[in-house]
Amino acid sequence: MEKIRLLIIDENRAVRQALETRLRAFSQIELLAVAGDFQEGVQFAHELHPDVILLEPKVRYDYGHDPIVQLGKLANGRTTGTHTPGIIVLTSYMDEAEREAAIQAGAHRYLLKHIDSTRLVAEIEAVNEEVCPGPSRRQVSMKKQLVKDWMTVNVITIIPDTTLPEAHKLMIEHQIRRLPVVKNGRLVGMVTRGDVRGAEPSDATSLSIWEINYLLSRLKIEEIMTVQPITTHNTATIGEVAELMLSHKISGLPVLNERDELVGIITESDIFRMVVAQWRNDEA
Repeated sequence: MEKIRLLIIDENRAVRQALETRLRAFSQIELLAVAGDFQEGVQFAHELHPDVILLEPKVRYDYGHDPIVQLGKLANGRTTGTHTPGIIVLTSYMDEAEREAAIQAGAHRYLLKHIDSTRLVAEIEAVNEEVCPGPSRRQVSMKKQLVKDWMTVNVITIIPDTTLPEAHKLMIEHQIRRLPVVKNGRLVGMVTRGDVRGAEPSDATSLSIWEINYLLSRLKIEEIMTVQPITTHNTATIGEVAELMLSHKISGLPVLNERDELVGIITESDIFRMVVAQWRNDEA
């Protein structure tokens, strides 16, 4: 098996040395070079043609260039000739705005530096598959992308005592179709627009409009929500989630972390966004 040709770009000397030590222990990795600034890294990338680049997005950029813009040029081969490497952003702390911008610019992963070495190598291998030519390899790599890289974060939630009109108003205001129900920091249910519509009286009811409004205003979400909803974890693959959605005929899943805390939602729209991003990357 061919080794994965790797380049590291990070201005922190201690971090560079630590990454170098960690990754040299894996036989499948060939560490081509380690750069302390972006310009040096671009030069290495142009000369050595790495398969994957580990990049700190806050590394120094001369001439006031936006680091994310430069990342996009690197990811699309515009600063390395025709060669298009896979880009893994390695950062010290999570910044959702930066993460979104990096993914949109062409980064394949946005990871924290304290990631376990084995997991980091697994991510490097996955990205290497994604940038390898061949439609069959690309189809496999799309299924191996992780939920955490494509899920919607900053999820709007409600509590069991939320009334039906309140939940409905939130859905309309934020243009969303589902709301996780949380109690004491734990996911206890899920309510969808379908649940809301199903709770409304039919046209055949004998109740007056005032009676209907009164009943709806007192109806609590815990009375109509789906308890123990099907969930996934942020380390699951897109392929696993797609299979889960198809088998259960659902269009979205709450995403939990290793402590079973709600950290996001993954929907059909997120998966479609990933597919489109992959197509654009293939055409670049």
